[in-house]
Amino acid sequence: MKLDSVLFLLFDSLGVRGLLALRGTSREFRALASDDHAWTDAFRYLTETFKLGEDDLKVPDYPIRAHGQERDWASFFPSDAESVELAGFVLARCGWEAPTTHMTPEGVLEDLFHPSSEAAVDRFSPPDRRTMVYKARPLPLRCELCDVECDSYATFTAHCLLKTHKVLLDPSKRFDPRFEDTRFHDPRHTGDSFDTLPTMAKFEAIRRYHETIFTFLTAPMDQDGLDNMLSYAEMARGCVKLTADIFQLSAREVRSICRDCTAERAAAVWLHCFVLVDFTEGLTGFALDVVRHGWGALDTRDTVSDQTLMSGITGLDF
Repeated sequence: MKLDSVLFLLFDSLGVRGLLALRGTSREFRALASDDHAWTDAFRYLTETFKLGEDDLKVPDYPIRAHGQERDWASFFPSDAESVELAGFVLARCGWEAPTTHMTPEGVLEDLFHPSSEAAVDRFSPPDRRTMVYKARPLPLRCELCDVECDSYATFTAHCLLKTHKVLLDPSKRFDPRFEDTRFHDPRHTGDSFDTLPTMAKFEAIRRYHETIFTFLTAPMDQDGLDNMLSYAEMARGCVKLTADIFQLSAREVRSICRDCTAERAAAVWLHCFVLVDFTEGLTGFALDVVRHGWGALDTRDTVSDQTLMSGITGLDF
């Protein structure tokens, strides 16, 4: 029986470490254990669990279209210059079911509008129930923030990809290490240079990238991050004092729990209950927030997250 036919039966059970160990035993084993088939399952599992996110650095950040006064919390009236052409419509401020701005297959930049005949919404009425209508943004296109005017959609898109533009639009992005360091670029975004690699090399590239991000996320926090964690620790102490009667805590128990509500504990809860949990599915969610904006800007997104965070810091079941 040929050696490669036997190994074919063993590939699924060897695992990554087994394959690497097998490659070190002889030239013949090295060649066989480097074959694409040997790494197919390992690569598939890695890419299924560590998903490919959108490459934000290759996505243009378009400034909002010129508009008039706020109509409600989810829309604006058209600008004076477009009041005639856009009569009967309001510019969408945010989108749930669809993006507020998109580029058509023909290369025309369009913005999301809603008919003004539909009732204005308050903060308790989801605007995604409105009718969605896209309208082309007229040329020439201006970026007021950068004082730049473009005579085509292509040149405007190129401008909106610039780091200088993105940082002006969102100042926190000046701390985004992906702008400066290629280690933070997912290798799968490189196209043919990644797709043409042997499966084993693809696996190693993603594994190395994962390790780089993990090291970044678990590194000691800077002062901004520590100050942010301290604010959550103080918030947790306040929650303990406010709910002491509900949890039937004695004064001594309150003091003891509050002593444990430290910045270090808040940091550990953030890291293990939020950031690394999101990171198991790729550079997304809170993990992406840390990479883009740092620990100092990290903030919970909803009441459920607040409750989970406070429960983790205090040990109480909020």
